[in-house]
Amino acid sequence: MKRVRGIPKAWPKFLRISRLTIWSAMPLAFFGALLLTRAFIPHELMFDEIHYIPAAKALLLGTDNLNWVHPPLGKYLMGLGWWIFSDRLHLIGEPAVFRWVAVGFGLWSLWAVRAWMLALGLSGRAAMAAVWLTGFNFIWFVQSKTGMLDIFYIAFALWGLLDVWRFKRGWRGFRGWFFLGCALSCKWSTAPYIVLALFMAASPWLMRLAGGALAGLTYFLTFIPLSFLKANPVALSDFIDYHLRMLAGFDQIAAAEHPYRSSFWEWPTLVRPVWYLFDSSSAGERCVWASGNPVLFWTVFPLLFVVVWFALRHGDRIARVLALLYWVPLLFWALAPRKLQLFYYYLAPSFMLGPIVVWAHERLGAGGIFVRGGPGEIREARGWLLLGFVLLCAVAFVYFLPIMDGRLLPPGRFQDYMWFRSWI
Repeated sequence: MKRVRGIPKAWPKFLRISRLTIWSAMPLAFFGALLLTRAFIPHELMFDEIHYIPAAKALLLGTDNLNWVHPPLGKYLMGLGWWIFSDRLHLIGEPAVFRWVAVGFGLWSLWAVRAWMLALGLSGRAAMAAVWLTGFNFIWFVQSKTGMLDIFYIAFALWGLLDVWRFKRGWRGFRGWFFLGCALSCKWSTAPYIVLALFMAASPWLMRLAGGALAGLTYFLTFIPLSFLKANPVALSDFIDYHLRMLAGFDQIAAAEHPYRSSFWEWPTLVRPVWYLFDSSSAGERCVWASGNPVLFWTVFPLLFVVVWFALRHGDRIARVLALLYWVPLLFWALAPRKLQLFYYYLAPSFMLGPIVVWAHERLGAGGIFVRGGPGEIREARGWLLLGFVLLCAVAFVYFLPIMDGRLLPPGRFQDYMWFRSWI
């Protein structure tokens, strides 16, 4: 890579940043600004924020364990952000401060997409395209500005699994297992990534088992502060009994009815999205609609099976990794006995939609399958094809943004975006 013009060679290595790295950071700047400014609306708690945000405050204050059905780390992270920037420094009000912490992890997870693409051997431009496509995925955007736990576990899991997969030995491999332990400490939905890590790790099995033990220890340590709560403390001797209680709590939640209940096959087809907020008043309506980008979802749908074919039939290494990262988290929910499932459970598999599109562009276009001509003409045409698709996803993102960011809309305006009755 070329260095940025004007930066001397004598400067420290970490200051010599390539032009491509600077361009690659543009999605972070764009989505970061958009998310941080949108975090202030709505002013009230929405959807599952009513559970997690009060629980985050209570944990940081050491008063109670309000949301006992989930592990504590994600709530501690949100609570820590609140304690620093709101309770002490008085810089950001509530509930925006909790959402800002989620934004940070959302951007970290977005950067993990770039890291995965580069680790798989794809070009920097291909990686940047995958990052843009992931950012234009509606569910990533909404979840990254919502005070819930999912974006925390996914960010830790993506980075942790990447380290475990890349490094056969050394501290970075163990850092990966530590991150996976942190992910599990945010939400048990990390389970498929733990399975993937055990089978995809570059290290010998003995090291994998040691890494798994480190992840387990990390998970255990995050529960220690619960023993010091003023109300409903969890003694370390009750660690197993507490987890049995958590499992029982999940059974109670799964038995409940929900208007947006859906099945795993409805997620990639966009049959049943979720409304995080629909507030109607005489002034207008505020909406937060959690769905997927229809341009991205419906284009990539056949490729979800093509990537499996290339992984199995042609031994394509990149296709194999992308297929595992997509299908294992999805099949986890397909096989899970839990009956109450919602569209946002698809957040983890959906991180691979953009990378799969980019893989298809690189792999299938390499032989002139999509375009015809000489090698130079094919390369140029493919570049424009991918750029055009990214821009088309951007247009869809901008079009649907008014019903995703909580702004005030005229009465009935949301109907203009409801292409199908099942979306309401």
